[in-house]
Amino acid sequence: MTDPVQQFEFDNYRVDAARRLLFRDGAPVPLPPKVFDLLLYLLQHSDCVVRKSELMGALWPDTAVEDSNLTQSVFLLRKGLREGPRDHRYLVTVPGRGYRFVAEVREQSGSHGTVARHFSNDRHIGPGRIGSIVVLPFRGLNLQAHDEYLGLGIADNLTAMLGGIPQFEVRPSDALFRYDETVFEPLRAGRELGVDFLVHGTLQRSGDRLRIIVHFLAVKEARLLWAETLEEKATEIFVLQDAVTQRVGQALALKFNLEGTVPVPERRTDSTDAYQAYLKGHFFWCKRTPGGYNKAIQCFRQACSRDPDFVEAKAGLAYCYNTLAAYNVIPPLQAWPVAKAFARECLQSGAHLAQAHVSIVPSCMAFDRDWPTAEQHCRKALELNPRYPTAYDIYAEYLASQGSLDLAIEAIRRAQELDPLSLFVNRDVGVMLYLARRYSEAIEQLQDTLELDPEFGLAHESLGWALERVGRTDEAVFHFRKAVQLSGGTSEALAEIGFAYGASRQEDQARSILEELSAPARNSYVSPFDMALVHAGLGENDQTLHWLEQAFEHRTWRLIYLKTDPHFDPLRSSARFDALLHRSGLG
Repeated sequence: MTDPVQQFEFDNYRVDAARRLLFRDGAPVPLPPKVFDLLLYLLQHSDCVVRKSELMGALWPDTAVEDSNLTQSVFLLRKGLREGPRDHRYLVTVPGRGYRFVAEVREQSGSHGTVARHFSNDRHIGPGRIGSIVVLPFRGLNLQAHDEYLGLGIADNLTAMLGGIPQFEVRPSDALFRYDETVFEPLRAGRELGVDFLVHGTLQRSGDRLRIIVHFLAVKEARLLWAETLEEKATEIFVLQDAVTQRVGQALALKFNLEGTVPVPERRTDSTDAYQAYLKGHFFWCKRTPGGYNKAIQCFRQACSRDPDFVEAKAGLAYCYNTLAAYNVIPPLQAWPVAKAFARECLQSGAHLAQAHVSIVPSCMAFDRDWPTAEQHCRKALELNPRYPTAYDIYAEYLASQGSLDLAIEAIRRAQELDPLSLFVNRDVGVMLYLARRYSEAIEQLQDTLELDPEFGLAHESLGWALERVGRTDEAVFHFRKAVQLSGGTSEALAEIGFAYGASRQEDQARSILEELSAPARNSYVSPFDMALVHAGLGENDQTLHWLEQAFEHRTWRLIYLKTDPHFDPLRSSARFDALLHRSGLG
């Protein structure tokens, strides 16, 4: 019979289970009883993801408690372990699933020696598969201004090469741009992404030459598998990238006995100036802020001016304008035609690329209301690249627009598997659950998303939707106000405050929001959809329909969910609402 584990060790910590004590460097660390129970349970299950429901059942077996009890315990545990909100050395939130203890844990039973247990990926790798891998942007040391985005280019090229090796499942790394370079740790990033392997490196300039140091790590074992140093002339960007890609490919072929030739990525442009502008644009696009999109547009336009046939730069422009239209940063009637024009140019010269097909789907749905064409492009994108998370994300939005919510949730969950740290994907999981009226699950998912980044305004807004639906109006208004603050005062989250007040019979506050939205002093675009929301909360159906019909003319993005949006459930028996659905092609 195996003796129960009496002690756990990780990093410079020791847990004495019998005495219920946590020590750091031999000194006791005080923890509340439930927080200690949480730590002990996670250590006992450190080889897997522990679902929130399981944790709540283990910590409060005979008591009905709110999700906030667990959230507070996690906060206190991280505080006790001196772990910041983005410094997940020990405890990682796995969005939509639960928590995982990711540091190496050493166990000691009453009569046995210490045994190391490592965090391991619990996702099955099928026959012939090696595992999942991510390439992190290479970090620059002592670089000149024009070298600033070179590390992104090397990572981009390596990711493209690995994507051609079927034995690897390649994870995108865009979400990692939000990390502060001063606290960035490659192994931590690999653990948060749940990958088996990662490639990272550094760049250092010496005169007219660049030294590149490449590392290939096994994340589970926290072990360096291979490293090499290369030097190339700093002016030969493409030679530099190809040299790194070729050397990494050769090393992987030897390490894993890969058959055949490692694929060489197709060069996206022959212009180094265009490529550098594109990389800079991609960097700003990954910021996911209105200011970031505007800077990205400048860079992508610069890339296109230097190479008019640069497909990926045109796709970047389409993506930026799609986003600015969807969130009413630019009036949709101005932004959709621009997005559509760039997407069409993309398709003309890049129909073999998944991102070209994805780029045109939003305007097909919101601007043209051409649902069959939108579906065709979604399916084509997935056919061209079945591991492209953005394709699953936009397909989920299409499916939700049609009322196929179970399929939409299945699609967005696949996007989440492929890109588990994407803020947009994680937020959209919550949106799909909300549209399916699975409000408790939506709340849990969106709280997880905010653990990834507490400053992500769209997640605050969507969390407010679900909280309002279950009667937690004060909490909903708090998150809506946070969204207003983080968005720089855009009107949609403000309108949601008005809806929540109206729905909870706080009429004076709701009408105050209406006045604020319609004030002549507002210098930003206010969508008719926002006015419809407040009137819907007040139960004023005729006014709601009037503004929805105006939003139809404005090509407002949120109308793609008209068939499924819970805000408008009281209108579904109205002939006028039914007529609007039919005009939208959703009836």
